[in-house]
Amino acid sequence: MATRILEWRTRNGRFSRVEQLREIEGIGERRFSQLRELVTV
Repeated sequence: MATRILEWRTRNGRFSRVEQLREIEGIGERRFSQLRELVTV
């Protein structure tokens, strides 16, 4: 998962919204709901 997040950042730059995590393959609604409270932008 970390590799996919880094690949996304390489292509798109920094995250501007937590919701952008949903654009990463493997982060569905369930995983996003688990991560949402742990992530700040």
